[in-house]
Parts: sequence; C-alpha cells; structure tokens
Amino acid sequence: MALVKSLILNLNKIVKKIYNTGYLPMPSEIKERVNAVCGLDGYEAFIENRHYLPEVFVPQEGYSPVYLIDNEIGLTVNSPLECAVYVHGGWTPPIYDSLDMTIIFLDPVTTYPLIIIFLLVLSSLLSLRKFIKSK
Repeated sequence: MALVKSLILNLNKIVKKIYNTGYLPMPSEIKERVNAVCGLDGYEAFIENRHYLPEVFVPQEGYSPVYLIDNEIGLTVNSPLECAVYVHGGWTPPIYDSLDMTIIFLDPVTTYPLIIIFLLVLSSLLSLRKFIKSK
C-alpha cells in the first residue's frame, strides 16, 4: 500500500512539473476555486501572466478585498491577479476547506492529454519497430 501511495505522490509531482511548464490546463478543482473566489478576471489574468508574475501586486480600484488563509497565516488581496496567484497556491477564504495538493494534479483535465500523448508515442514506436523488422 505504501508503494502505491508513493507512486501516486511521485506521479502527482511529475504532472505538476509538466503543468508548470504551461503545457497542461489547470486542474479543474483549482480552476473552480480560483473562479469562485477571485472571479473570471482573476483566472484570466493568472493564465495570461502565470510565467511573468509581478513581485509587487498593484491594487485594483473597485476590487473588493478578499481575506485568504493558509494554515494559521492570513492576508488580504486587493486585485484579481493577486487573488488568483494565492488561491492557485493553496490559499483559501476561511469559509472553504483547504485544497489537498497531494493529488490535485492527477485530474482528468491534466492526465488525459498525457495518456493520449503516451499512447501515440507508444503506437508510433511499435509501428516503427514493425517496419524495421519487415525490412
């Protein structure tokens, strides 16, 4: 059982690394949480800027501040992008349960493209092997 759990945790880390490159979509649970807490503006701003996040976030006029917590630490965010960055990282409003980040990236949205790519590569290799043997 420990071997299976270790395999799943390592697989989650691998998928997270691939996700961080920008080649996979955001896991649906994180996307739903970002949209619910920060709004569609926050989600879209995060997707546009995820590789070039500012060191200091500029408050957005007219944005209602959102209070987020992570374990015992709390902070207030003042823009949709800042909100999305923190919620994406696992911060949540007090009314939400915290996200379980240990297997969050093993989501159908992120794993199905990897499975399809793996099957395409495997079938190509098998076809190539068959072609080489026939010569």
